[in-house]
Amino acid sequence: MSLFVIILVASAGFGIYHAGESVIAHAPKSTAKTSTPAKTSQSTVDAGLNQILAAWAGQHSFTSSVVVTELTGSMRTASYNPTASVVPASTYKLYVAYAILHGAEQGTYTLFGNAGDGNSIQTDLTDMIVNSDNTAARTLGFMYGWKNINALLQTQGIDNTNLYNYIPPSTNPVGDKHTTANRPGHMAAKVLRRQTPEPGRHPAVAGSDGEPKIP
Repeated sequence: MSLFVIILVASAGFGIYHAGESVIAHAPKSTAKTSTPAKTSQSTVDAGLNQILAAWAGQHSFTSSVVVTELTGSMRTASYNPTASVVPASTYKLYVAYAILHGAEQGTYTLFGNAGDGNSIQTDLTDMIVNSDNTAARTLGFMYGWKNINALLQTQGIDNTNLYNYIPPSTNPVGDKHTTANRPGHMAAKVLRRQTPEPGRHPAVAGSDGEPKIP
């Protein structure tokens, strides 16, 4: 059984899927035949999975972008419309979480410090990721700085992304944030692979100082 991370960004919700969602899923056993994956330097592109995604997208009227990345095993990938510029909905919170953990790792602040809203940074980080809390995400985004998050993402190869949709001094958003589905997909896989246990290796969740570590 394989472990996958799935990034779905859609123009409208459907079933259990929301406008933007990241999902970790175990692949069930299936009799469906997929083609032999094409080898790449770091992963394999599974044409069979690509066909499944395209067929799924064709069954629904809303516009969607989907990226599927296998975290273990053959490291297969599949996608549908992965490079289209989309409004990320809650998937942008993956970027904010990465930035906050980066700031903690660099010693800019500790996760036990005040986020500025009466909560600790750790509390807001948990609420943002576990509960998809928008207020917590907004607080952390302004704390780190939306332009700073953009710049940090650029250093990690996350381009075609803009989270800074504000005109100072107003903190009200103007328009929407934008990214492509393959970018949060890349970020999620990078973090989760670091945290997936391997033989003789412990998950890199926290360092000796108690602060969470990132790749």
